Amino acid sequence: MPALLCLVVLMTLTGAPVSDCVVALGSAPAPGGAVVLPAETPCLVGEPVRADDGTFENAYCWAYAGVAEPYYGAMGEGYDLGSGTVECAILMLTTLPGYYQGQSLDVYIWSGGVDDTPGEVLSVSSGIVVGNIPVWPNVGRNETQIGVDVEGAFTVGFWPNWPGQEHGFYCAADLNGVKQHPWTCVSPESGPPSGWQDPSVIWGETASMGLGVKFSPRSASIDEAEDGPAPPPAPTWGAVKALFGE
Repeated sequence: MPALLCLVVLMTLTGAPVSDCVVALGSAPAPGGAVVLPAETPCLVGEPVRADDGTFENAYCWAYAGVAEPYYGAMGEGYDLGSGTVECAILMLTTLPGYYQGQSLDVYIWSGGVDDTPGEVLSVSSGIVVGNIPVWPNVGRNETQIGVDVEGAFTVGFWPNWPGQEHGFYCAADLNGVKQHPWTCVSPESGPPSGWQDPSVIWGETASMGLGVKFSPRSASIDEAEDGPAPPPAPTWGAVKALFGE
């Protein structure tokens, strides 16, 4: 049996395809993890922020009943960078031979995802086709401009556009970095458990997903001008003279 085995092509005893899939079973495919290929079209605004440690030892996806509206089958990573603008999403993706056929994805920003599960949808960019999806053990960095203002914790991620169908690609996963805030949205047909879950519940210990952002923090001067207390009025010449008894 090949080392790189996608669980989605395995069949259950009833003959139904399994809805969750991983790109590699076991340890890292090479020392230091997968080879990361740079973005073909970099986003030119914001500072990059990623939860992973720069190496990826596996990659996950959902397929068939695991992908359903509104966003069952989504992958996400939570951040709290304060007030500012999520300029771009960074997506680390990979595939296996024969799976990627130009399938698109929807890029999401949800509220929360650090101290609690992801919440309401703050932004969605639909039908995006990314071009940098190499075959494992290579991982491609993709950057998509979105421009979403946030005030605290948020989750960046994507939903794959293949509901009820075979998968096209996988989201890279960091297994041995510092534990962060990874998420996947499990469909009721794939659970229990269902809803937002730590990927560790499904695929084993996972530190973070290969999902990051380019972020522009709100400047201190703007914060002070918009939210800070009004400065005291300048003293008049009469008030100054009064201090000296004039």
